[in-house]
Amino acid sequence: MRKQHIKIKKDQYIDTVLKQIETNKIYSKPTGCGFTTLELKANRNSIIIEPNKPVIQNKRDKMNGGNRHNMKVRAVIEGVTIEEIMDYLKSNVEFKKIISTPESFYKVIAAFTNLGRLDELYTDYFMLIDECERVVQDVGYRTDIIMPMEHFFKFKGKAMVSATPIIPSDPRFEKYNFRIVEIKEVGFTKQPINIISTNNTILSFTELAKRNPNEKFFVFLNSTHSIHTIIEYMNIHKECEVFCSEDSKGKLEENDFKQVKCLIDIKEKFAKKFNFFTSRFNSAVDIDGVKNPFVVILTDCFMAEHTMVDPASEVEQIIGRFRRPQNGTITRRVTHITNFNSNLISYTKEEVIADIKKFELLYNYTKSFMDSLTTYNARQVIQEMLDKSVFSKYLVNGEVNYYMIDNEVFENQIKGYYKSDIALLQAYRATSKFKCLLQTENYPLSDEINANIREAKKKLRPVMELLLPILKELHDKEERGFDYHLSIELLKSRHRTVFKDLEVIGIEGAAALGFEYKLVMQRIASLKKKAEIFPIITELNKYFKVGGLYTSAFIKNKLDYIFRKMGRADLKASIQELKKYFKLRQIRATDGRRRGTKYLVEQALHNVD
Repeated sequence: MRKQHIKIKKDQYIDTVLKQIETNKIYSKPTGCGFTTLELKANRNSIIIEPNKPVIQNKRDKMNGGNRHNMKVRAVIEGVTIEEIMDYLKSNVEFKKIISTPESFYKVIAAFTNLGRLDELYTDYFMLIDECERVVQDVGYRTDIIMPMEHFFKFKGKAMVSATPIIPSDPRFEKYNFRIVEIKEVGFTKQPINIISTNNTILSFTELAKRNPNEKFFVFLNSTHSIHTIIEYMNIHKECEVFCSEDSKGKLEENDFKQVKCLIDIKEKFAKKFNFFTSRFNSAVDIDGVKNPFVVILTDCFMAEHTMVDPASEVEQIIGRFRRPQNGTITRRVTHITNFNSNLISYTKEEVIADIKKFELLYNYTKSFMDSLTTYNARQVIQEMLDKSVFSKYLVNGEVNYYMIDNEVFENQIKGYYKSDIALLQAYRATSKFKCLLQTENYPLSDEINANIREAKKKLRPVMELLLPILKELHDKEERGFDYHLSIELLKSRHRTVFKDLEVIGIEGAAALGFEYKLVMQRIASLKKKAEIFPIITELNKYFKVGGLYTSAFIKNKLDYIFRKMGRADLKASIQELKKYFKLRQIRATDGRRRGTKYLVEQALHNVD
């Protein structure tokens, strides 16, 4: 897509550089510049799609002056009926402004249809999808979030906007000649952010709170269970408030915690010391009246993977919730506390797309086979197989769901960030929007140990041990046709982690070992250990040469650098560790001032070749 650039001064509102939102554009703009307000005040009819209910309630109350009887703006959320929307459309409001969640948008369509005005909707109303990255980010667990996209391209006037847009791969954007408009802030300064790399997120947050006893904390953590665990551990029941969904509110109240809200009031005072927010408050919601917020983002890769946040989109959105007062300034202090899991499975965009194309080929082959069948029962059996196939996940109404594919790419990218602190730091730096300070904290009891204990209670036998007999049965069949390949792909899609390990030796390699669990695991471990050592040797060879003489300080510093770079927190930077790769001889130097112990590299113990 072609790009267009607009400059805006720091803390300037969008209406000073853009009089009206134009059609067939995807806008990338600074947070808090009043973009949706521009459309809400525009002299035309508008449909605005917001990602969730609190955002809509917040904007509705602002535009209606907190008076629900002064219906300038019609919110369409859960509980609002089609008849109420129809009444609003028949009212004497000059320019109709409808703000809807994606899931409630069907009611807007129904209201216009019942009034016989559907053509008017597409021609006379401008459609704006706000926080448009959420369509890609949330579709994995909110399938109906893409429902408005079925109608979006029918509108004569249409646009998408976000401070952090993710450009969809949907080919219709190219078909309708969409442009990306980047609204760049002149005099932009990077947001300082303190990243705490820890092995125990709760203890690190507790220590942060202790170091800042006079602060009021705004904590973004997308796990009700984790929020409750922190509250219980820190015993801060009377000092905190939680902002979350209705479902999460019910769960907390069942556990005797009553300080819960599902909406941020436009006059919210935030009287408590600890204010927790789940992900529904990560974007679009305006938090006013907080002069210098102390923002904490918490990620626990072992307790809940959905607490992982994207620096390029979610982190910036979270920070942007805190609005600068009109004609004033604001200082946002931000800390991201996170652990890391080097065992997270992630795939590159190319790998994800290649896998999906394989699933598509298998799906199309099955469908063509079904079309050739003549009996109803046979077709029903194959149809059930299609419905359960991996590729069906990437279809909507029989068409390719590009947003689900984009979501798969996005989710894998985020997992890659949380394999090591260096990977996350690189992701932050790649945005060019943050000034990062990384610090490390370690505790005797780690989140990983806790996670292993929880998993040990849940699982009686390893998944690999359960899968190998199934693979043996499939492999021993004389014919390995369609059923065989479909079954393998189905198992693969449900147990990607296990198959990632199995790929080390392959199914044929497992067959050669009789699919015996112990033999298979030993062979995988042996090959993985050999594979792991090659990158390390390659790095070591850059700094240590046979015949070279090195001090212990030099050795430890270089090993520490190499192991951190490779995300190998399990390896210790020590002389003993280097001895695993080189034969060393200790030499006592006595030449003048340079006295002390040095180590001569006599021989390399491993060969990369």
